[in-house]
Amino acid sequence: MSLLERRLDNVVYRLGFSPTLLSARQLVGQGHILVNGRKVDRPSYALRPGEVVSLREKSKKMLLVEEGLARSRARPVLPYLEVGRENLKGALTSVPERAQIPLEINEGLIMEHYTRYI
Repeated sequence: MSLLERRLDNVVYRLGFSPTLLSARQLVGQGHILVNGRKVDRPSYALRPGEVVSLREKSKKMLLVEEGLARSRARPVLPYLEVGRENLKGALTSVPERAQIPLEINEGLIMEHYTRYI
């Protein structure tokens, strides 16, 4: 779960730069996202603690980004993220622990399902 939570497309969504996870994946894939000032267009890029995620200057005015920011105001900021909505920057401050991830998933059932096929 921690690895999935550190994916760039997921962090872009959690920071509020896009309204949905699929649109976050699209933003990353189309080159609108910078990591430490460099363009990264791979949604599966695994962020390390301390890396800064931001939007390209031209991308900050996109309607999709504005919608994401409006929707994200209702969501709480997660403890492993630092969000700067004013300057559209954020950072992964630490590796997320399972208890911090806001998903209600029974991992045991997933493991049980896949062990049948081994």
